[in-house]
Amino acid sequence: TIGNLRMLQKLSLGLNSLAGTIPSTIGRMKSVREILLSRSHLTGTLPTTFGNLSKLENLELYGNELVGSIPSQLGQCLMLKRIDLFNNKLNGTLPIELVNIGLLQIFHLKTNQLSGTLPQGMGTMPLLSWFDASSNQLT
Repeated sequence: TIGNLRMLQKLSLGLNSLAGTIPSTIGRMKSVREILLSRSHLTGTLPTTFGNLSKLENLELYGNELVGSIPSQLGQCLMLKRIDLFNNKLNGTLPIELVNIGLLQIFHLKTNQLSGTLPQGMGTMPLLSWFDASSNQLT
C-alpha cells in the first residue's frame, strides 16, 4: 500500500483519473513533505491519519469530490505552510486545532460547503498571508 513508502518525500499524482478515496495508510508516510493530489477525481473523506504526518509542508487536494469535514488532526501537522482544499464538497466547521499551525502561510478553502464561524485565534496566525474561504456558508 501507499503507506509502505515511508521514505517518500513528495507524492505528486495530480491531474490523473485516480478515482476512489485517499487511503488511511497515507498516514504512515513519515517522511512525506508534499502531497499533491489535485484534480484527480478523488472522493470520500480526508483521512484523520493526516495528523501523523509531522513533516508535511504542502497539502494540495483541490478540485476533487472530497466530502465530510476537515479533520481536527490536521492541526497536528505543525510544519504545514500550504493547505489547498478548494473546489471540493467539504462541510462542517473549521476545527480550532488549525490555529496551532504557526507556519501556515496559504489556506485556500474556496468553493466548499463549510459553515459556522472562523476559529477563535485565527487572527493571530503569524505567517498566514493568504486565506480564501469564499463561496462557503461561513457566518
